[in-house]
Amino acid sequence: MTDVIQNFLGFSPESQSKILNTIVVIIIWFVFDRVLKKIALDKIDDLTSRYQWQKIVKYTTVILVIILLTKIWFGAFESFGTYLGLLSAGLAIALQDLLVNFAGWIFLLIRKPFKVGDRIEINKIIGDVIDIRLFQFFLLLKLVIGLTQTKAPVV
Repeated sequence: MTDVIQNFLGFSPESQSKILNTIVVIIIWFVFDRVLKKIALDKIDDLTSRYQWQKIVKYTTVILVIILLTKIWFGAFESFGTYLGLLSAGLAIALQDLLVNFAGWIFLLIRKPFKVGDRIEINKIIGDVIDIRLFQFFLLLKLVIGLTQTKAPVV
């Protein structure tokens, strides 16, 4: 079978194996992600806890899939410590602003100065927090125009 695919599509048996493993990992990830989110929907009644559980499942499963796909396509990590050290140093220099934003997101998750549903004020702008993501959070602004109040979503 691999010879037929190699002759027809031009993929070597090694590439065929990598593609098949990638497809299997993505299918397993998709099913695993759906099952864990379904468990969260069935077992957790509190909307805030359910929302946090879904975010944790999403980020954790994506990180695991990235690690597995890296291992599939680039081979085993012989000197994993050295690899991670060099990679993290290079990324820290190249992505300094993103890392600062990531640290801010971690601060928001751990210290929780505000959470989804809270009303906050930033520079005299008042809004309700409707979502907290990796590099941003979303507010539903409360605008006062004359005597009427309106709400407008703002990123």
